Amino acid sequence: MSSSKFIILAQLQQKPSTALQLQKKTKLPSSSIRARISDLRKLGYEIEKSHGKYTLNEKQSKIESWLKSTDQYNKIININTISSSLKIPVSEVQSEISKLFKRYHILQMSKENIKISPLTI
Repeated sequence: MSSSKFIILAQLQQKPSTALQLQKKTKLPSSSIRARISDLRKLGYEIEKSHGKYTLNEKQSKIESWLKSTDQYNKIININTISSSLKIPVSEVQSEISKLFKRYHILQMSKENIKISPLTI
């Protein structure tokens, strides 16, 4: 991911921002800001524009919430443990994990285990 996209994400994580604010942060023209926002949306980030400001919607999946609340980052976790803790089928756990690649480093993954770390900006 380009540095300008990281700058935009970092800014939007802090607060909703106008295109002009993002232009000042990235030193890019407005057309490039729109292109970067479009690229980020394609990567799965939910970015909305309302009242002239871009907002990053950071909805967390059940698995993301569980990882955060149980402090399971950088630990090897059995997928069956996640399944039983959240009371969802293993197939759903595997499906949700496949969606996490956009916001997390999957450090290790096998059929039964996963080790995950959040991306930092």
